[in-house]
Amino acid sequence: MDPENCLFNGNQLVAFLDWEEVATTPAILDLSICLLNFCFEDNRLHPELFQAMVKGYTQERKLTDDELKYLPDALRYACLVQCAWRFLQFGVYHPDPKYIGSAETYWKIDLDHLQLPDF
Repeated sequence: MDPENCLFNGNQLVAFLDWEEVATTPAILDLSICLLNFCFEDNRLHPELFQAMVKGYTQERKLTDDELKYLPDALRYACLVQCAWRFLQFGVYHPDPKYIGSAETYWKIDLDHLQLPDF
């Protein structure tokens, strides 16, 4: 889920729209993509946003022990997939200088060394 796929009425979220590339994937990848798109700003993780999103998510659906264990890896994987998709979309198929920089997100936020807050 990307912020550009959210509809708001003032500050109230009223709908999600994201049917461009619908797929069946493990739920942990959906959570990871949401964490990437909503909990980082200026290539920096905001721990309070991360913790709030994980808390809200787990109030609706508990994470399994394996999901908890592999959340950092799922985050890295989701980011690499997004970078590849954005490179193809905005660097090859539909060049757009506004978005092509987002294909470098993984390296800009240094996900190989990212320390996640407790959750």
